[in-house]
Amino acid sequence: MATYTSKNKLTGVGALPRVQIVNPPIMILSHNVASGTIEPGDLVEPAGSGHTKAEFTVGGQVKKVAGTVASGAALAGSKFYSVAMRPVDVVNPDVQSFGPVDIVNQAVEDGDFVRQVFDGVLSTTVVTPDAGGYTSGDLLAWDGAGTRPADLTGTGAWKAAGTDQPLAQVVAAREINSTTNEWLLDIRLMA
Repeated sequence: MATYTSKNKLTGVGALPRVQIVNPPIMILSHNVASGTIEPGDLVEPAGSGHTKAEFTVGGQVKKVAGTVASGAALAGSKFYSVAMRPVDVVNPDVQSFGPVDIVNQAVEDGDFVRQVFDGVLSTTVVTPDAGGYTSGDLLAWDGAGTRPADLTGTGAWKAAGTDQPLAQVVAAREINSTTNEWLLDIRLMA
């Protein structure tokens, strides 16, 4: 029997998409624009202070959640929180010489449209490195100032919920690098 040895061993999460849809969500919107730079995989919310439905209209603005969502917060688990993705995932060789992963991992710049995923299951590498690990069933919170794996730019990451408001649950966990404690998690958003 022949064996296969890969020449391109995966040593970190930087070579993977920051976020991908695993199980189709019920609600995806692509009609709001970024207020500031947003990285794919960031938790976002309406840019206005009131979080009202009026602020969540066509052409409205969304921003990255800067801190954590306090336990028991009135909006925790609401449809106002979503995970950001780039609205276009196809490679255009006339415009960019990037590969597919480079395209989906590009930041959404201020004023560009944002694809927002509100529910369903996502695969993400935007996870705080944790030597203790993650397992199926763990509850996750968003930490807007959280540490990301070294290969990922920006700040903010999913982490074990602890006393913070859980916004997602781990469905499957795969450790990518045991030395740097980098993880690829499938998470179910708790809408």
